[in-house]
Amino acid sequence: MWQRWMLIPSLMVLCVSIATGMGLTKYNSGDEMIIWANKMVPYSNPSESYQFFDAVPWPRECVPERMEYHSMQLGELLQGDRLVKTGFSVKFRRDQQKTKICGGVLTPEDVNAFRWAVTNNFHYDLMIHE
Repeated sequence: MWQRWMLIPSLMVLCVSIATGMGLTKYNSGDEMIIWANKMVPYSNPSESYQFFDAVPWPRECVPERMEYHSMQLGELLQGDRLVKTGFSVKFRRDQQKTKICGGVLTPEDVNAFRWAVTNNFHYDLMIHE
């Protein structure tokens, strides 16, 4: 009988740990922290989502040649997350001056596409993740 009572709390703890999907990472001063981008979604319709680099016309120099996706846990999959490596990183506990992170030129049409995304309240998440 006691086993049945222990089964339910054990399953709940297991579900919570699977659903969160992200473990804690300890960084030392100066360690590189990789920046990942999640999907791009309009605020008015969160079920409409686009891959980060496909949503707007990024300059070719800003898009990684080979897309690297983060392995997903159950909780992230259920939320519809799709983390892609941006190619950008920062150093833990290190000040960084204003830096140009990628080059390229946007055409007027590209600028209008970015403007349209901002006007329509599109947003995305950037995450620091191992």
